[in-house]
Amino acid sequence: MKKINFLAVFAFIWALAACNLEKSIEITLPAYNSKLIVECYLDPNKPYKVLLTESQGFTEAPSLPNIEGAIVIIRHKGKNDTLRYRPSFDSLTQKVINYTSNTQAVYDTINPYELSIIDPKGRKLEATCKFMPRVKIDSVRATYRKDSPQDSLAYLFIRFKDTPQVANFYRLSLQKDKPKNDRDNRDFHFGDLFFNEEGGIGTAYDYRARQKVLVTLYHLEPSYYSFIRSTQAAARANANPFSEPAVVLTNIKGNGTGIFAALSYTQVNYVVPENKK
Repeated sequence: MKKINFLAVFAFIWALAACNLEKSIEITLPAYNSKLIVECYLDPNKPYKVLLTESQGFTEAPSLPNIEGAIVIIRHKGKNDTLRYRPSFDSLTQKVINYTSNTQAVYDTINPYELSIIDPKGRKLEATCKFMPRVKIDSVRATYRKDSPQDSLAYLFIRFKDTPQVANFYRLSLQKDKPKNDRDNRDFHFGDLFFNEEGGIGTAYDYRARQKVLVTLYHLEPSYYSFIRSTQAAARANANPFSEPAVVLTNIKGNGTGIFAALSYTQVNYVVPENKK
């Protein structure tokens, strides 16, 4: 059996590390053509609000490029409404907006809404969306953990009726009355693949007696659901160097990306009852 001279091996590795093996390589990247990015959510009985920005190259410093002077039009039932450039912060949605109108969105499940934008550089985009039928929340029930040191915590089960003959997509939002941080609130996106007519979804054991919770059930257009899921996948891929690049699915056509969606939802203010042991 041959013996290994570890001292000689260590000396060889040290000598190799002492060599300057670094070499600078310059790579010429092609010019990046930015695209328009639009976010617009139509909320019943709320004014039209749009955030219009543009994409940036991977090597550019992160920022929120503002676009002024664009022609932003929302059309409903043949009537055009041109939004004005008025940058502001929406405290309700915690989002920045830069184009608004005094016209309020009307809950209309028959006639679609159309969005068209032309920016000062001549870039154009358009999109269409429609309100989905609202889905009623039939009940909210709290169930406490039994035989556990944490029996003061309950999970919530939200029940509603689903239409089994049609593929439906939902978003469930649960907001505590006095959250300690953003993680205190919960947000789920899901389809009805495994639902029967009596649909429903449960939470984790995360709620205490007398806690106030605003439960909101959204009925999503398929395009909006695809956008949400694809943006989540893109965020995960961006943080993982071993992931395949993710493609964001959008309903925007033309020189842009983003989402144009109508929000159809029902809400229930729920107070978690006492634990009756």
